[in-house]
Amino acid sequence: MKVFRVVFLLTISISLVMAGCSQTNDELNLEESISIEDESVSSSQADNGNNTDSETDMNAQEMLTEPIKVGLFINGELGDMMTFDSAYRGLSMLRDVYGDMVETKVFVAGYDEGVWEADLENLSMEGYDIIFIVTGQMADIVSRIAPAHSEVKYILLDGEVNFGQVDLSNVYALSFRFNEAAFLAGALAASITTSDDPKVNEEKKTGFIGGMDIPVINNILVGYIQGAIYVEPDIGVSITYLNDFGDASKGQAAGLTQYAEGVDVGFNVAGGAGLGLLDACVEKDFYAIGIDKDQALFFERTSPEKSALVLSSVVKNVDTAILWAIDKHVQGSLPYGQNGSIGLAEGGVGLVENDYYLSLVPESIRQKMASIIIDFASGQVVINSAFDMSESELNTLRDAVK
Repeated sequence: MKVFRVVFLLTISISLVMAGCSQTNDELNLEESISIEDESVSSSQADNGNNTDSETDMNAQEMLTEPIKVGLFINGELGDMMTFDSAYRGLSMLRDVYGDMVETKVFVAGYDEGVWEADLENLSMEGYDIIFIVTGQMADIVSRIAPAHSEVKYILLDGEVNFGQVDLSNVYALSFRFNEAAFLAGALAASITTSDDPKVNEEKKTGFIGGMDIPVINNILVGYIQGAIYVEPDIGVSITYLNDFGDASKGQAAGLTQYAEGVDVGFNVAGGAGLGLLDACVEKDFYAIGIDKDQALFFERTSPEKSALVLSSVVKNVDTAILWAIDKHVQGSLPYGQNGSIGLAEGGVGLVENDYYLSLVPESIRQKMASIIIDFASGQVVINSAFDMSESELNTLRDAVK
């Protein structure tokens, strides 16, 4: 398996509008050279080169005969090291692929929900052909604004839209099949816990800490369990729901309890509360797998002892999703007026493969992970979703790994 350290040397001309400034409609033009050493390359990206082959890229580039203006609306702030920063990189990737045929603009709206609708309305009147909107929190706002701006195409990332109420034929909503990346996380956890790593015990047991017992969390759980069983049919998975996404002390307590039960690799799917798992890992010297952001990189400067125990993290490759969507748009194959999803096959989700992954995960296991991805690509592996399961089926699966 080839694992790449990707270095983007970018010269970006971006109009960055900061919400809350005294002149919110003035454009702050940035001419900056950014050197990003991006070690957060997912396994799917590494194997498939973002799953956008040169022939597809060339077709899209050849079909784009007139420049297009692409806006990115961020209902938050840059610097989150996850969704928003990844979306920002997506615009950089567009310029790298399409050059001067794509004009880009980033609008940073901040976290004040009260200004989001007016800000998106203003952006919609600035002549942009396509506007990307990040996070499902914006779904209702997009549904209200889009009908009045039929000349603009809206692409909602990481969310779904109710298309049955008004004409939203200029909207496409793209969610991420996180259960597919969770399958890889389960396979990695099972591989480590059954290895001869000095930190693991004789128990064939991994852990899952979820924020709540809700469909979106259980969808990740289903993929995780399925991946673990794929590697080790007799695996055990200790499952804990915190009923909380913010209190890290609850995640720490759950991690310590699971460790006492024999868990030596835990998976955090509980936001800030789940980050407490890393405190437990440091206290008892066992491993974790993160989610949403590269948690090893996130703690590298402030708590390197935590980073040293993070095997990998499950992430959404929003940057890849933006490039994928623009390619489809240019080719005329992006199905506006409906919800869609992106997963391993498209490079939309995956596991981080950074220096920590390379040092903590033996080469034999890395090769096994590469083989699993090939099995998925060939159709030998079909990853289930909690959204397609009854409560009884979900309980049966959970009981099978107790």
